[in-house]
Amino acid sequence: MVTTEVSTAGKAALGKGAEEWRRHWPLILTTLVGSTFTGQHVYSTGVIMKPLNEAFGWSRGEISLTVTMAGLATVFFATFVGMLTQRYGARRVAIVAVPLTSLCFSAIALTGPALWTYYAAFAIYAIIQVAIGPVLWASAVTSTFKVSRGLALGVGLSGTGFSSIIYPQAALWLTERFGWQGVFWGLALTAFLLLMPLVLFAFRPLHDGEARTAATPARPAAGLTFREAIRTSLFWRVILVLTTAAATISTIKVHLVPLLTDKGVSAPVAASIIGVLGLSTLAGRWIGGFLLDRLPARWVAIPFFVLPAGGCLLFANFGGGVEHAVLAAALIGVSYGVEGDMLPFLVSRYFGQREYSKIFGLSMSFFGLGYAVAPPAAGFLFDRIGSYGTFLTVLAGLLIVAAIVASTFGSYPDEGEDGPGRP
Repeated sequence: MVTTEVSTAGKAALGKGAEEWRRHWPLILTTLVGSTFTGQHVYSTGVIMKPLNEAFGWSRGEISLTVTMAGLATVFFATFVGMLTQRYGARRVAIVAVPLTSLCFSAIALTGPALWTYYAAFAIYAIIQVAIGPVLWASAVTSTFKVSRGLALGVGLSGTGFSSIIYPQAALWLTERFGWQGVFWGLALTAFLLLMPLVLFAFRPLHDGEARTAATPARPAAGLTFREAIRTSLFWRVILVLTTAAATISTIKVHLVPLLTDKGVSAPVAASIIGVLGLSTLAGRWIGGFLLDRLPARWVAIPFFVLPAGGCLLFANFGGGVEHAVLAAALIGVSYGVEGDMLPFLVSRYFGQREYSKIFGLSMSFFGLGYAVAPPAAGFLFDRIGSYGTFLTVLAGLLIVAAIVASTFGSYPDEGEDGPGRP
C-alpha cells in the first residue's frame, strides 16, 4: 500500500514537472541565453590582453584588474538588484538592463590611450551588468518552477558553461578582423539582438511584479523575510560553502593558462583545456539540477566539494602531463556546475520565495567577494614564491571544510503552494 502511494506520488510529481516545462520553456531559453552573455567580459579579457598592450602599453596585470572590478560590482550591487527585482519584477528589470548593458559594453571600445578611461568605462559596465546576472535569472526561474526547480536552474544557468566555449573563439575572430575595439562592439550588438527579443516576447515569470492582475491577485509567498533569513546560522553556512566554490573556480579561470604554460604546455593546448573546463561545467549544471530535484542538498554537496579538492591538488602538483590537466579541469568544472546550481536552489528551498530576490542578492554579493579576492591573492602569492602550489593546496583544504559544513544542512522546510514555509 505504501509502495503504491509513493509510486503514485512520484508519477504525479513527474507529470507536474513535465507540465512546468511545457508551459515555461521560453523562459528557460531566455535565461540560458542571458546567462551566457554574463560571461562575455571574463572570457574576452585574455584574448585582448596582447592587442591592448601593443596599442597602449598597458600591462597584463593592469588589464586583468577589470575582472576584479566585475567581482566587486557583484559584491556591492547584487543585493540592490535583488531589491529591484523583488519590487518591480524580473521582466521589468531585464527590459531596462539588457540595452543598458549592451550600450555600456560597446562604449569600452572608445577608451584609451589613458588607462583611467578604460577603467572608468569598465566600472560603469561592471555595475550595470550585475542587473543581468544570476540574481535576475534565478529569481525568474525559482518563482516559476517548483517541482522541477533544480533542473530548470541547471539548464537555464548553464550559459556560464557555454561562455567559456563561445567567447574566446568569438573574441579572437573579432580581434583578427576588427581589432580589439571590434570585440566590444561585436559582442554588445550580438547580445542585444539575441537577448532583447526574448526578454520582450518570451520572458514571462510567474509571481513577477508585472504578472499579477486583478484576476490573480498577489498574495504573500511562503518563506522567511530578509532579516529573518540572515539571522539564521544556516544562511551563513550556505554562504561559507558557496564562497569557497567561487574562490576556487575564479582562481582556476584566471590562472589556468599561465599555470599550464609554465610547465611547458603549449598555448593552443592550454586553451583547449579551458574548453574542457567549460564543457564539464555545462555537464555539471545539468547533473546538479537533476540530483537536487531528487536528493537532499547535503548528499549532493559533499561529493561535489571533495572532487574539486582533488582537482586543486592535481594542479598544485602539476608536472606538465596533459592527461592530468584534463582530469583536474574536468573535476573542477563539473563540480562548479553543480555548485552553481546549489546557491539559487538552496536559497529558494530553505528560505522560500517571500523575499527570495533580496536574500539571493546578498548571497551573490558574498559569492562575488570570493570571485574578486581569490585570483589576485593567488597572483600575488605566485609573485612572491614562484608557484601556485601553496594557494591551490589551501583551496583544497577549504573545499574539504566546505564539504563538512555542507553535511550539516538539514531537511528542507515543508513547501506550500509558493515555496517553503518557516523552518
